[in-house]
Amino acid sequence: MPMGYLTSCPIYFSNMFTLKIYKTELIFYTAGEQNWRMVVVLFCAWTMVFLGMNKGIKSSGKVMYFATLFPYAVLFAFFVRGITLDGAMDGVKYMFNPDVSVLVSSFTFLVVLFPVFHLNSQAGSCHSFSFG
Repeated sequence: MPMGYLTSCPIYFSNMFTLKIYKTELIFYTAGEQNWRMVVVLFCAWTMVFLGMNKGIKSSGKVMYFATLFPYAVLFAFFVRGITLDGAMDGVKYMFNPDVSVLVSSFTFLVVLFPVFHLNSQAGSCHSFSFG
């Protein structure tokens, strides 16, 4: 991003690190280099789809075992990695002993309710509260 260009943190992370999109001027975007991480992940995903559909119902059970258990293994690895970081115990203590005085502030409710009305502004804010 050029100096002086302001953007939000999620947009910056998405463009610069995930999609590798660089803004060279105020109007034009360049794709940058090939994003090999994305290529590998897409290849693995389509390989799983192929293995699940290749031999029909015979092989789909084996692939489904992997597809249902693998996310739990990844979550467990993330948990172990997160709990071993510096200051992790401080975060766990804060999670179970939060500062509830913040809930009294009206600013907290404005921050929480803003996405509800903003993200659904094209369909109307009442759309957020419909149950159908």
